[in-house]
Amino acid sequence: MNLFWMGVLYVGTAGFVGGLTNHFAIKMLFHPRKPIYLWGKKLPFTPGLIPKRRDEISRSLGQVVGDHLVTSEGLASALRKPELRQGIEDKLQAWVENFGTQDCTIAELVQQYLTLDEWTSMKEKLVNWLQNQSVDVVQWLIQSEELREKQISMLLPGWDEQRKEQLADTIVNSLIVSIKKELTSLQGERMLRRITGQFMEQSGGFLGTLAGLFVDEDKMVTRVRGAIIQQLDSPSVHAMIGGFIQNKISDYERITLGEVFEWITKDDGFDRIRTRLEQMPWGQWLDRMEQLKVAQLLGPRMDSILVRIPAIVDWSLNRLEDRIESIIKTINLPKIVEEQVVNFPIEQLERIILSVSGQEFRAITWLGVVLGGVIGLIQTFIYILQQ
Repeated sequence: MNLFWMGVLYVGTAGFVGGLTNHFAIKMLFHPRKPIYLWGKKLPFTPGLIPKRRDEISRSLGQVVGDHLVTSEGLASALRKPELRQGIEDKLQAWVENFGTQDCTIAELVQQYLTLDEWTSMKEKLVNWLQNQSVDVVQWLIQSEELREKQISMLLPGWDEQRKEQLADTIVNSLIVSIKKELTSLQGERMLRRITGQFMEQSGGFLGTLAGLFVDEDKMVTRVRGAIIQQLDSPSVHAMIGGFIQNKISDYERITLGEVFEWITKDDGFDRIRTRLEQMPWGQWLDRMEQLKVAQLLGPRMDSILVRIPAIVDWSLNRLEDRIESIIKTINLPKIVEEQVVNFPIEQLERIILSVSGQEFRAITWLGVVLGGVIGLIQTFIYILQQ
């Protein structure tokens, strides 16, 4: 055999072996899937690298994802992004607007997602839950030391002197209107007649008898009513009543919830509250509520609901951000990733990797061919030099 064909044989053989070696090395990442035994002994390199190290890979991947990729800091930072909040607000607003225009009852809406038996069973569970929860919530409120120390004014959002004055003015106006209405009613007229009659009787003597003979009772009642109404409309009376009410409000706003709870629960008051809560007709209320139309329920409140959506989204995301670390610890993200990787089919993983890196794997195979060919060429030169 001449030197040329000898060189071709060396280069071709070495290139074939190099390419075949790299090809099998790539295949051995995924194959064989299971260990192969020969005469009771497991053959080396079986199973393939990824099937053999699947548990270790999944455990390491879970740790990487949980400790470095999906962290509480990263999720909290994502929750603070204005684009996320705006997107949630827009979708929630669109959902509320669409939901509020549905011309169907709540029962019809629920039956789109649940069967009648499922909804009936759910209502029974909801009624029992409301009965138990209402008692538990009231008991928790009464026993909470933190709440018992709070004054009533601390629980009123935006409470200040201006709000106090506005409340006092509202009460004064409502009180004066109610008194005027009562004075002009039949019952009020009877009361005024009784008062004027008692006044005449208490006058006594000749003047009292003379006044009883010559004074018209109807005119007296009319004049007394007019005088009282005139005084009620005067700024001085309004200011006097307003000052009295403001003082009372100041006294009440300093009362702690503990004092309120003690007043409520004295003389077996809590037992009466428990009995009333357990007797509440939750089932009847739910029956009446499910006959309401969605548009009827949400329509009049749509504007106020839409206005509150940004505040609701902010509050929800802030609460979620505060608890994101405990949530991640609770769900144990590394363990979830580990279980998902372990259960992921090797065949599908191979297809994904080959579809993404197939070109690179082919390049590695051809690199083996080239390197093998170079080695064969070097062997050819060595052979020629030895001749």
